[in-house]
Amino acid sequence: MSQKIENNYLKFIECFTQLIEEKSYDEISIQDITNRTEMSRVNFYNYFSDKEDLMWKTFQYHFLTMNEKVEKIDPVTLLSDGKPLTYYWFEIIRKNRIFFYSLFIGGMPYSLEIKILDYLQKESYRTHEVLRMKYKNKSIPYIRINQYLTGALVHLTRELLRENDEWDSEEIATFFTKLSVPGIIGMMDV
Repeated sequence: MSQKIENNYLKFIECFTQLIEEKSYDEISIQDITNRTEMSRVNFYNYFSDKEDLMWKTFQYHFLTMNEKVEKIDPVTLLSDGKPLTYYWFEIIRKNRIFFYSLFIGGMPYSLEIKILDYLQKESYRTHEVLRMKYKNKSIPYIRINQYLTGALVHLTRELLRENDEWDSEEIATFFTKLSVPGIIGMMDV
């Protein structure tokens, strides 16, 4: 990707993130986005199929910032760089609170919500490779654990955003891990 193309793409992402801090998703038009970026509608459609696609790619942009730090969990400690995996999730949410509030509380389209849940579940599944290999319950596939944990994570995220309090990402992540890990370990082939 050329530097100009990448810069334009990032400009759309950054301007959309700014707009979502000022207005609800439903109130933002393509015209608002192109005005903010000082680019044409044609430029917009060179990068995104519609506003929902821009919201999805903005989510991915923020998520991938976190994901770059997390490849796999340590098989012994079940931590990544000394922290629970969910620490990185809660930290990126905390740092981009208004965007994620708009996403999870402000009424994102249902199709986007499903896409995000599926994406998070797949990422959880990917990072749980060591746990999947030790899992011994053949009647219930490990993917069900990931679906359960993803739903719990998203619900906890919504509640934290709705309450609008500050939180300590490591404390919340440790709490979440202490609730989930004993059950998963109990199903492992040790």
